[in-house]
Amino acid sequence: MRDYKILEHLVNPQRMERFVSILNQRTRWITVVLDDFYHRHNMSAVIRSAEAFGIQDIHVVEISNLFKPAKGVALGTEQWITLFKYSSVKECIRSLRDKGYKIFCANPPQITNNKKKNNNSYTVCSLPLDKKIAVVFGRELDGLHKTFLAQSDGTFHIPMKGLAESLNVSVSAGIALYELRKRLEKEVDISQWGLTKSEKENLLDKWILRSVRHGPAVLDELKRRMK
Repeated sequence: MRDYKILEHLVNPQRMERFVSILNQRTRWITVVLDDFYHRHNMSAVIRSAEAFGIQDIHVVEISNLFKPAKGVALGTEQWITLFKYSSVKECIRSLRDKGYKIFCANPPQITNNKKKNNNSYTVCSLPLDKKIAVVFGRELDGLHKTFLAQSDGTFHIPMKGLAESLNVSVSAGIALYELRKRLEKEVDISQWGLTKSEKENLLDKWILRSVRHGPAVLDELKRRMK
């Protein structure tokens, strides 16, 4: 029996309905990559935006900086997403490729214009969604590691109308994810971008376990009684 079936009687019915509703809107068609962020508030703001727009997975490269969200910014949203951590860019890229993702790096227009000729450039409004995509956001001061740029399928930027041609990375991520999520529902069938039944049940197991006080201990005791 699934863990959530054992514990669901301990969860408020409205909360249970909310979980099911959210899982029906979750996607792994789009995923987010954070390239060695050092600022906890930026990490947390991106997580919060990703979760708000139904993005389930976040991939984090930790080379010089460890991932540690700021609770006052993330507001607990990190417990509802699936986090993957890597000690190198190459390891992250290999994992994304194994999962079937095309990789696109966020780069300001003035940097994008200096790209290699064989590297496609897009606006966030024109990024291709016919395949699963990973959108990579770079370090606050140094930008993206060169390996990401060299091995990506392209770069993208957010069109701007002001003298400033760059945005704070967490703002950029929020805008990009909003636009991509809006396009996803219009351009891709839910049979492609939605989670499978098994994926939903696996996440529901975890969410219910986190929602019940002393969840793991309670689950072990209930399983013992069922034997």
